[in-house]
Order: sequence, then C-alpha cells, then structure tokens
Amino acid sequence: MSCSINQQWSYLISELRYFAFVTPTIYLNYLFILINKKMAKPSAEYFPQTVLS
Repeated sequence: MSCSINQQWSYLISELRYFAFVTPTIYLNYLFILINKKMAKPSAEYFPQTVLS
C-alpha cells in the first residue's frame, strides 16, 4: 500500500516539476513574441530594408 502511495507522490512531484519549469517558459516565450511584434512594427517603419531581408 505504501509503495503505491510513494509512486503516486513521485509522479505528482514530477508533474509539478514539469509544470513549474515548462509553463513559465511557454508563457515567457509568448510574452517575448508579443513584445517582438510590438517592437517590430516601429522598427519596420524606421528601417524598411529589414522587412525585405
């Protein structure tokens, strides 16, 4: 009985570690993409040659 409980706890801990590391990186990547899109609009106006390349 205790063995299965330990397996469930280790599984939960691994799941928590996975979400703790993966979810912030996905969220940060999404934020960086939004920031890059906002920054790319004025830079495209200032530097039209960057759009062609």
